[in-house]
Amino acid sequence: MKPQKFMETISSPVSGTSPSGRALPGATIVLTISQGPRMITVPPIPATDTVAQAKAALHAAGLTVSSATKPVGAASNPQIGTVAGTTPAEGTSWPENKPVFVDVVAGLALPNLVGQDIGTIQAWAGQHNVNVQPTQVDSSQPQGTIVAQSPAPTTPVQPGQTVSVSVSNGPPMVPVPDVTGQSCSDAQHTLQQDGFQVQVQQGIFGNLFGDKVQSISPTGQAPSGSTITLQCGQGHF
Repeated sequence: MKPQKFMETISSPVSGTSPSGRALPGATIVLTISQGPRMITVPPIPATDTVAQAKAALHAAGLTVSSATKPVGAASNPQIGTVAGTTPAEGTSWPENKPVFVDVVAGLALPNLVGQDIGTIQAWAGQHNVNVQPTQVDSSQPQGTIVAQSPAPTTPVQPGQTVSVSVSNGPPMVPVPDVTGQSCSDAQHTLQQDGFQVQVQQGIFGNLFGDKVQSISPTGQAPSGSTITLQCGQGHF
């Protein structure tokens, strides 16, 4: 009779068996289940510590410490080379066999510039001795709005460093159809088909003179997607 084979699903990793190698059919096999690496809470590191002192404190806690440090930015008045904590942060439960990095201030933390006006950011850059290199791009955002940046937010930057930004030229200008004299509803439909927003101002004599477009603003050309104002139903005795 062939020996029966049994299979059991083990969710945790098996670190060993006893006996190992071969065993007789029906023998008892003892599995040693790994509980995973020991978890250690990352201790706080005083800002006054040197990098060597910070690494020693992490080693003393039983953690694995990376030989490299992690450059980080400070929100203001960066003190280059000072310790700014750890990655992961203090209080984190961390596997003893995964490296912990000592964070070291490498410059000013670059804010998120996207959505800001280029003039405002140029003034900020002047205050912090940072160079801003703008590139004009087509965008649906208002003219002068920053739509992209390099390097990314929170990246540490040092005095004299250049930050590249993409600045919107503003929405493209498109012709505004002359809908003067049309019914207000037809004019509104025409403008909306062309991608404009429409605001209707109803005149006080609309019932006497009909619901016609008396004036339109702006005329000629306007930014794509902008608002066109229609004056409807206004007349004179």
